[in-house]
Amino acid sequence: MNRTLNILICDDDRIDIKILKSSLKKISNHNFEIHDAVSKDEIENSLNEKGKFWDLIFLDYNMPLKSGIEWLREIVEMDIAPVIMLTGFGDEKTAVDLMKNGAFDYIPKGSLNVYSLEKSINNTLEKWAIQKERNALLGIAAHELRNPITTIMGYAEILKDYSDIEAEKRNEIYSVIQERSEHLLEIINKLLDITRIDNGKITLEKIESDLVKFCENKVAEFNLRGKNKNILISFNTNKTDINYCFDPQRFDEVISNLLDNALKFSHVNSSIDFQIEETDSEIKIEIADKGQGIKHEELQYLFDLFSNTKISSRPTGEEKSTGLGLAICKKIVTMHDGVIMVESEPGKGTNFIVKLPL
Repeated sequence: MNRTLNILICDDDRIDIKILKSSLKKISNHNFEIHDAVSKDEIENSLNEKGKFWDLIFLDYNMPLKSGIEWLREIVEMDIAPVIMLTGFGDEKTAVDLMKNGAFDYIPKGSLNVYSLEKSINNTLEKWAIQKERNALLGIAAHELRNPITTIMGYAEILKDYSDIEAEKRNEIYSVIQERSEHLLEIINKLLDITRIDNGKITLEKIESDLVKFCENKVAEFNLRGKNKNILISFNTNKTDINYCFDPQRFDEVISNLLDNALKFSHVNSSIDFQIEETDSEIKIEIADKGQGIKHEELQYLFDLFSNTKISSRPTGEEKSTGLGLAICKKIVTMHDGVIMVESEPGKGTNFIVKLPL
């Protein structure tokens, strides 16, 4: 069932509010919790109410004391929800003016019907999600890129200003610059991957191949990496081979990200279990570590690119993490018509589960 959407209607005409509510209730693809505000004070209280979250705001163009355009600019500045304007007329000049000031759509009251209303809501929610993700990407880029760039610039300054640095110290500085540069490139590549997937510029190139052998090879590769922390990855399967149609390059990103995370967040001298099995209806891949685990209240935000909730678990060996890998995993698994889930218990470990339909 769809999540209930919190709707706020700002209109001084109670008859128009009643008509809009009636139309909203006829939309079957969404569940709404509808609130209304008819005066300046009621609108201010609704917009500033602590703990209240709005998914969508309908705003009348002609409001007393404070115009609809003024309210629109204020809501856009607050960045709390997308706005659909309600107008008594539908001329092009009004539409352009509303869009320039941040409205996601506008609906002339005289032509309000369930079909146009549902279409407007769907388009608005989709555009709002894209805008939030784009802003999140810019925020991630600014935050994640700042540290490695600052480090590279600092060490480059040292190399420029001091000519008598000992060879050992100089090599150490070169190593830091190289490592930070590689991390910088990784962040940029992952950001580009996310935007390309979202814009439909990445299509899957599926081939039929043995998924068991594919996964076994990845485990062998990461077992070599695990030697640094003395971590062994066991591989188990209920089938000697599973022929499946998938994109090897993209699925490599999924398995590599999950194994890389398991190594990063596992304790030294621990182990990781990798299992792939085929049932009558699906292929299930599980990667379970015995690391520090993730708090229950943080689990729902793991795959969310633009969540304000930060995951408190940190890599155990001071490894670097972009925080973008799981968002990419979810997008790629979804492109394969699959699902990715996570189970975790603080202090006991984390289990990632990928399910692919047969």
